[in-house]
Amino acid sequence: MNLPSNISSVSSPMQRQVGRVAVKWFPGTRTPVDASEWQRIIDEVIGYGFVDLVQQAEGWRVTLATAGTPSGVPGESSPVKDMRAEVIAALKAAGKPVV
Repeated sequence: MNLPSNISSVSSPMQRQVGRVAVKWFPGTRTPVDASEWQRIIDEVIGYGFVDLVQQAEGWRVTLATAGTPSGVPGESSPVKDMRAEVIAALKAAGKPVV
């Protein structure tokens, strides 16, 4: 990955939008080998939205998990719902190292 000299790959998050949920991993250089499985689980729980995962010594911390649907109307946003508890529960149930 070629980065401009003013951007550090260690501090830059890696964002993957393979599914309907934009997942950001902090630090981006340390995504799990089975990140696509994490994406599938998160997609099933949220449907459409955003998730931020921060690596901790004992696992990954879900710092943001919001669900919403695109309104389809320019300039108009849809309501969002905090889904951290649901995402944490689903990932833990799948045996993922979440704290």
